[in-house]
Amino acid sequence: MKKKIFIALMASVSLFTLAACGSGNKQVTAGGSTALQPMVEHASMSYMKQNPDEIIMVQGGGSGVGLAQVAAGSFQIGNSDIFAEEKSGIAVDKIIDHKVAVIGFAPIINKKLKVKNLSQQELIDIFTGKITNWKEVGGQ
Repeated sequence: MKKKIFIALMASVSLFTLAACGSGNKQVTAGGSTALQPMVEHASMSYMKQNPDEIIMVQGGGSGVGLAQVAAGSFQIGNSDIFAEEKSGIAVDKIIDHKVAVIGFAPIINKKLKVKNLSQQELIDIFTGKITNWKEVGGQ
């Protein structure tokens, strides 16, 4: 079974994650996804306010940076919204997955296209470029 790396720190779950990483270390570095960075910064500030002896350093750089730096041992928390297998050069065997959130998608299609229903496979095929014309899924 493939390991899937998808770490997105939500404020309610982040404090638990940060507490687990920070205990005894005194300093933790979390970095990676810039989309997740504001949320991680907020969670780290809340945690440090309650735990003044602990320091959480938050950096951006992108999901690939977060994954690579955790694998290299430079970051204790890597924030990523992609799977490690999707990024070349990541040592996935050196990373432990702690999935704490999932990104939901809600596709909205203009009713003028007259597409009534799409299967999950059709959505996958649209987003991966296999389907390139609405006629392929019952549209005009």
